[in-house]
Amino acid sequence: GVYKREFMRLEVFALLATTFFTYFNQTSLETIVTPFTEIMFGWSELENSILFCVGGIIIIISYVGIRFLNKKFNDRVILLFGVLIIMTGLIIACAILPFADQFKNPEAHRALKNPKFRSSSNLLNQTLIESNGTTNASMITYDYKYFPAFVLFVGLDVLGLPAIAICSASLFTKLVNNNVQGIGQGIQRGILGVGTILGPLCAGPLIFKPIVLISITLGFIIGIFVFILITFKKLIK
Repeated sequence: GVYKREFMRLEVFALLATTFFTYFNQTSLETIVTPFTEIMFGWSELENSILFCVGGIIIIISYVGIRFLNKKFNDRVILLFGVLIIMTGLIIACAILPFADQFKNPEAHRALKNPKFRSSSNLLNQTLIESNGTTNASMITYDYKYFPAFVLFVGLDVLGLPAIAICSASLFTKLVNNNVQGIGQGIQRGILGVGTILGPLCAGPLIFKPIVLISITLGFIIGIFVFILITFKKLIK
């Protein structure tokens, strides 16, 4: 019937997958960033608050930029551009995470899971000293050599999210017939909600294995990129 004709199309699947990815990626990133910076750089609430504040500014700048880009480029081009930006950020993250020694220290993981010691690297070091029976007070060392790559990853990720969020929703509305817009919006909102729920659920157990989460997310965005390329001509300008 009309629903099958409208929704059982590859280009519609591509846009719904993009919607799911947008909110899965956003919520999983929000879930994992704070414990990541705590483990990797020894950050406290202040540094993480500043990071989220800067991220919010980048998102606002991105939204404003899309407003001007829409005058020169159509939605599908901006969507593809946003996907490429996020893919680049995820590739950078996958390139650096295997070399992050901080995530290879099981004693650090056990200590950081104890809320009593999460706010102080000195207390964390003391925990490791007690658990290992050693007087080496430098067992936890925060390595900032990967900090520029981390900032670049987060910056690219939040920069690309508004582009794919806006353009996927816009293209979906244009592709679906006006007679079934209500059902279409319901489906899209349902997919959005599923992505919002599954993001933290997947990120939570992988806090100490961020490379696994980032690899899954990268595989997802590569699949979406291929879908968009295949259906590019069918996406309404």
